[in-house]
Amino acid sequence: MTYCKSNSQVKGKVYGVDFSDEMVIAATKRVKKDIDDGKVELINGDVTDLSCFASNTFDRVFHCNCYYFWPDMDTITSELHRVEKLNSRTNKALEGPRPFSIW
Repeated sequence: MTYCKSNSQVKGKVYGVDFSDEMVIAATKRVKKDIDDGKVELINGDVTDLSCFASNTFDRVFHCNCYYFWPDMDTITSELHRVEKLNSRTNKALEGPRPFSIW
């Protein structure tokens, strides 16, 4: 999000989805100006059901340290794939020592 905010040539909108009310509230405070400017929209939701987005919506999908909390990897990866455009890019990040059993 920092890249999108700092690069004036980037067009489009950044969407964030989080299951945690507290995280959405914290993120809303952090990016309030971008929300007010229509550059960011944050949604309190469940990644197992992204029906608020049409299929083939996103050029990029990024998630960080999410695998640890996803109860149904197959459903979630199918849903992420559904909302991604053909030839889109997905970036995943994992931080810290975690068990490989999550995969």
